[in-house]
Amino acid sequence: MARMYPEFLGDEYTSTNPEAIVFESLKQLPDHYAVIHSKKIKGGSKHREEVELDFIIFDGKKNLICLEVKGGEISFDGQTNRWFQNGKEMHKKPDWQASRACHAVIEFLGRDAANININWALCFPQSSRADDRTRVAEVPQALLLDESNLDDFTTAFAAIEKYNETKINKPGLNNKFEGDRIVSALLQSIGFIKMLGVRTVREQNQLIKMTESQMEAMEDFEVNPRMAVMGFAGTGKTVLATEYATRLATKEQSVLFLFYNRLIANTVRSGIEREL
Repeated sequence: MARMYPEFLGDEYTSTNPEAIVFESLKQLPDHYAVIHSKKIKGGSKHREEVELDFIIFDGKKNLICLEVKGGEISFDGQTNRWFQNGKEMHKKPDWQASRACHAVIEFLGRDAANININWALCFPQSSRADDRTRVAEVPQALLLDESNLDDFTTAFAAIEKYNETKINKPGLNNKFEGDRIVSALLQSIGFIKMLGVRTVREQNQLIKMTESQMEAMEDFEVNPRMAVMGFAGTGKTVLATEYATRLATKEQSVLFLFYNRLIANTVRSGIEREL
């Protein structure tokens, strides 16, 4: 099964939600695929300043696909170049949305994306083409998915990848490390949005409501220059260390505060700079 980010959708996504339908179908992909749902990229300089992607699908080595999902009954008028959703004209053309989002991903990844085939595709999980041989100039057939593809997404994406490798023809990455670096880059801002704010509030609450054992540990810090503190994630180790480092700094002592995790280090640094 593909690696899904997030692993589960929120309660606001009902089983009939078009993105939820596609989310479940994308799980069919092999486990070397990474699937990122609802990704926003902000701050682009060459295209729109902010774009949001329904899904980013990366095979870990050679192909990255930006998938735009539209629910309801979809139709396209080739003579006027207009898209319709449930009989009403769509103000934002899905192919344009997907193309802009794709360019934003390319710009964001920069050199890391130089050797992979990045393209966009459309998925209409609640519509079916009357004739699957129909071709339109705006969207290549391989890049247009409908509800008939939901039961076999692996085959559908194989067709997309074949198209991309033919038209874009990038060689792919050299090793798994480079692929993991791309996934990490795309997930960093998700970690900031979903984890940093919640974790900061939680740790502030923990500091205000310190347990008896934490108070004892803080007292031990004052008298013992060398201590090792152990505990599971979320038990307050970082909070204690941050508080103690802050106390030393306010006494004009030199403090070297080291972290293994860069994200936590940046978070704590920001908090300490606000306090001092």
